Amino acid sequence: MRTCAAGLETLHSRPRRALWAVFLLVALLAPRIGDSVGYPLPEGVRRNIKIARGQFLIASRLLMKDPRFQQSVILLIHHDENGTIGLILNHPAKITVHQLLPDLTGPQQLADTVFIGGPVTPRQLFLLVKTKREIKGFEQIVDNVSFSADADAIKNLLVPKGQDETQESQPPATGDQMRERYRMYAGYSGWAPGQLDAEITTGGWNVLPADDKSVFDLAPADLWEELDRRTNLQQAVAGLPGK
Repeated sequence: MRTCAAGLETLHSRPRRALWAVFLLVALLAPRIGDSVGYPLPEGVRRNIKIARGQFLIASRLLMKDPRFQQSVILLIHHDENGTIGLILNHPAKITVHQLLPDLTGPQQLADTVFIGGPVTPRQLFLLVKTKREIKGFEQIVDNVSFSADADAIKNLLVPKGQDETQESQPPATGDQMRERYRMYAGYSGWAPGQLDAEITTGGWNVLPADDKSVFDLAPADLWEELDRRTNLQQAVAGLPGK
């Protein structure tokens, strides 16, 4: 286990190994929506929902009164037979990246707010980056969005070697170039095998495909309302009850 800064635990050097390591905790620590009230999905609709990474979970308006998930939008970053991991996108913490990791200096992005990715292992750090390029130590989730839980990969991206606070992190983007943007999350949300399926079936979560513009361009305070609107439109077209 390594640290990005003194006293702050992060994930193992390999993101995939780190995710596997925490799966053992999911069954006991994963958020449960068993008390939520929602519209049960028809069997035909239920069969057509295939959970996969690169999806948004949008909390139902009828979700239980748990402040951790009320009006939450979660980006799924990992899913297999062992369980599911996601990051809450719209719960900002009252701390900046620089305050959390004071040893890092340089890029303007260090002044950005850290977000609470979920209640599980709050000392674990994840970084989402909007980019078109492949970055060592990062895995692509959807087009133009990759993530890492690797301490060295995160540090190398935020503060490249040879760069100090007197240098700009990136030149202005022109033409087809994309200015890279970062967002850091502390903790994650996790589900044991079959748990998320049950919560979706009982109406606790709605599911939409994720996209880079929603993750990075929509204001976090507006994200749930916008995706909830899209969900209601989709359900109206399909003849399902909304909200």
